[in-house]
Formats: sequence, C-alpha cells, structure tokens
Amino acid sequence: MKHLVLSILLILLYNFSVAIERPDFIKAVADNKITPTIVGSTISGSPYGEAAEISIQNETGETIETVLEKGTILESENPDTQDLVVSKDLPLQVGPYEYLDPPVSVFCIEINNKAPTIFDFYKPPSRKATGDLMKLIDYIDRNNLHDSRSAQLAVWSITDDLTMNKAIIDGYGSSSEVSSAKSILDNCNIRNSFSNNDGNPFIIYFFGIILYCVFIVFILKFITKAI
Repeated sequence: MKHLVLSILLILLYNFSVAIERPDFIKAVADNKITPTIVGSTISGSPYGEAAEISIQNETGETIETVLEKGTILESENPDTQDLVVSKDLPLQVGPYEYLDPPVSVFCIEINNKAPTIFDFYKPPSRKATGDLMKLIDYIDRNNLHDSRSAQLAVWSITDDLTMNKAIIDGYGSSSEVSSAKSILDNCNIRNSFSNNDGNPFIIYFFGIILYCVFIVFILKFITKAI
C-alpha cells in the first residue's frame, strides 16, 4: 500500500513539473511559446517607473512560468521614442492559452527621444544590459528606486553621457535630484560623466542668466535707437 501511494505521488509530481515550464523569457518568445505585446502605459508619457505594460498570450496548452528579468532591453518600434531597460524582475505565470497584461518597471535609455505613451509599441525583447548599466540597475532594484527621478538621471549619465550641468541647465532634474544621482553612481563605484565634474552647475547657470539679461538689454537698446 505504501509503495502504491508513493508511486501515485511521484506520478503526480512528475505531471506537475511537466505542466509548469520555466523557460527563459527571451527563449520562450523565440520558441513561440508566448507572444508579448509591449506598449507605454500612460497617455502623456513617463520615462521611468511603471511606464510600460506587457500583454502576454500563452500560445500553448501548458502553464508557463517565467520571469521578465531586470536588465532586459526593450527596443521601441518608433525611432523617436526612447528604448527602455527593465528595472525589476517581473515573475509571470500564464495558464494554458491565458492572457495577462501586467505593468513593467522601466527606465528610459535615450534622453533625446520622447517618453513612451500608450501609442508606442516595443519589439519582443532579445538582449540584456551589461557592464555599468546592469550594475546600476541591480543597485536601483536592491534599494527600491524604481520611481526615482535621480535614478533616471543616473541611467542617462551612462546611456547618454548626461552631465551634472546639462541635467540642471536643461531642466532634466533639480539640483537635489542631480546630487542624489551622483550619490547613486558613487555608491555603485561607477565613474562617468557625473563623476567627472564639469564645473559648478550653479555658477554656470548664474552666468547663463547674466548673459541672457545682457543680450536682452542689447536688443532693447538696438530697437530704441532704430525707433
């Protein structure tokens, strides 16, 4: 009797392990086991946080369990929209022919392009981040900085050579956010455009305002003389 019970349990365990696959997400897509549709999650567009949504269709009659891993690169179909990097593992369990559409935590990695909206679609993922970008994403995930603008600035400093001065002068972040971004990079031991101090951004910003005022005064004097 004991042998019969043990045999039944082993059979059930085997059937359960076969029914639930755990393929790599990128491989599962390549093998046509699941079909992802990835779009921006907001109408106005957001560069970080849960700024994307992934809709997944299980194409098989088996339950598939996988993970969209942090560091996965999402390439936009629109060349004017930023590519994304996933910042947090997204565990997925999709039943036979089931459909899911969970949000995805991401950061934008092309500063000169626009943030994704619900009208922007992404290609099925095929590669992952490496080097300093992956090191930074690991740090962001461990410290739960998925909704941090400072973390986004740190990402752009790696992917787009964003400097402290440019971040402040061009309005990508406040002085405190830029300072926090530098701290994040320092904590990761990552040296890049933020680490190489390109001058005091406040002084440059101050002189920029002075030059602008001088220019306006010059134009006004020129108009006055012309009149």
